[in-house]
Amino acid sequence: MNDNPKPHLDRVPESWWDERSEAFEAWADSVSPADLEPADTSALQAITRLTDLRKEIDAAILGAVREARRQCSTWAEIGTMLGVTKQAAQHKYGPVLADSQPDANEPPIGDPGEQLATDRRLIEAYRRLPEDPALIESAARLAARTAPE
Repeated sequence: MNDNPKPHLDRVPESWWDERSEAFEAWADSVSPADLEPADTSALQAITRLTDLRKEIDAAILGAVREARRQCSTWAEIGTMLGVTKQAAQHKYGPVLADSQPDANEPPIGDPGEQLATDRRLIEAYRRLPEDPALIESAARLAARTAPE
C-alpha cells in the first residue's frame, strides 16, 4: 500500500513537491550513468508542443466567440461552428465572457479578412516548429477548416 498517495493536482501542498524532489535527487545520486539507457522522448516533446499550441488556439477561439457574441451571433450559431450544442457552447464560454475582458494574448478578431490572416499566422507558426507529423497534420486540419470556400 502506498503510504504517500499523490494528492489531487489542484490541491497539491508544497511539501508533497519537496518530498518528490528530494526522492528524485536521492535516486539520481544513487544511479550510475553506465546503468542508464537513452530514452526516446519525442512523443513527450510533441505533447508539450501541442499543449502550448492548444493554449494559443483556445485563446483564439475565446476571442472569436467574444467577437461573435459582440456581433450578436446566437449561442446556437456559435455551437454549430464549434461542433457542439448551443448549451455546451454557452456553458463553456458564457461564464468566461461574463467574468472577463479581452485578454492581451487573444488575437484581434474582426472582419473575416482579419480572421483569415490570424488563422494563416497560426498555421505558419505550426510550420515553423520542428518537423513533427502531429503538428503538421493539425495545421493541415486548421487550414482546411478555416479556408474560404
